[in-house]
Amino acid sequence: MFQSQEVFGCGGGGKPRRTPPRRTPPTPGGSDCFAQICSSNPSNQIRGTDRWGSGAYGAGRSGGPTQRGVDIVCAVSSRVYAPFPATVVRKLTVYSSSRHIGKPYNTGLVLRGTGAWEGYEVKMFYVEKTVGDGRRVNPGASVGTMTDRASADPGMTNHVHVELYKDRKLMDPTSFVTC
Repeated sequence: MFQSQEVFGCGGGGKPRRTPPRRTPPTPGGSDCFAQICSSNPSNQIRGTDRWGSGAYGAGRSGGPTQRGVDIVCAVSSRVYAPFPATVVRKLTVYSSSRHIGKPYNTGLVLRGTGAWEGYEVKMFYVEKTVGDGRRVNPGASVGTMTDRASADPGMTNHVHVELYKDRKLMDPTSFVTC
């Protein structure tokens, strides 16, 4: 097969052109799995059913809305990691009801995807943010510390609640977490 000198970057005396890397969108269940989210849970195990319900996406809640994310089992004081390359957007307050205001677990953070994850955003609840807003992080970089969410509701398995959005639309993160 004939290859032109242009292909090898030596034709015409000009500099070879660099093709920017292709940014293919992440594929659920494919090679674009989330990085480990919690230092005490290398497999990103989702919380099963406990006294307070299930950690699965869409699970029903007694007297409340359905589960809008997945709950990743995480021990108190564990490091919490970025699931994909992102920019730290901000700290968030999880609950606005008086029962939770001022409680150490009533916090979280928002990360906005970069590179192939552009257009994605993740909200992580019950995490004390340890990095500054605007900081770029790689998958697996520490972004916070797990709080004691279960202290407010005895019998609940401690966990990081993870909500995933694509172009501001909520989506099921399960296939990115469990692959």
